Amino acid sequence: MTTSTKSLLIWLSDLNSEVSTERIDAIEHPPVDIDDDKVVSAVIPLLHDLDDLVRLCAAETLGLYADPNGLEALRIFVSRERDPLARAYGLSSIGLIGETKDIKLLVDGSSRGQHPQVRVHAYRGLFDLVRRYAKEGLLSLVPHDEVQDVAVLTLSEVLLPRSDDDVLLALDFYAEREVNPVRRDELAALLERLRANV
Repeated sequence: MTTSTKSLLIWLSDLNSEVSTERIDAIEHPPVDIDDDKVVSAVIPLLHDLDDLVRLCAAETLGLYADPNGLEALRIFVSRERDPLARAYGLSSIGLIGETKDIKLLVDGSSRGQHPQVRVHAYRGLFDLVRRYAKEGLLSLVPHDEVQDVAVLTLSEVLLPRSDDDVLLALDFYAEREVNPVRRDELAALLERLRANV
């Protein structure tokens, strides 16, 4: 038995453990010598686990692999999942690996009637998906002489890390009201970094 086969068998055994924390640990730490498609096919069934946290971790992990089977499983998962946090992580994973047809799913997830966790992750997923498509599209236009300047300028203006006044005002507002000193320091450091990019 090869090391890779042995590693796969141990990992699969951990994924099927009766202890949910062992299943979670296995989901979050697949062996590096296992092909991505094997990881995806082993993690997909855990989207149906009885434990909410196991399902959440499975949804989050599938977002790390650009696999069509994982993407389709995530689409089904978010349409049926009852736990708001697990559903939220499914939506953000779709944003990482989804296609343009998933934009509607993410917009629906961000609507006002949804749980706040679902909305936050749907917005994040929407941002990641649109940003990825915009970046790929703009990079494909850079070699064309007639639009090269505009494509490069748009990449630098739209996609490079930057901030705006609304974001800074919102962060200032929460930083002033934060009672946890560690969190307040984190917000202050974030504000300083954002202001440096304006």
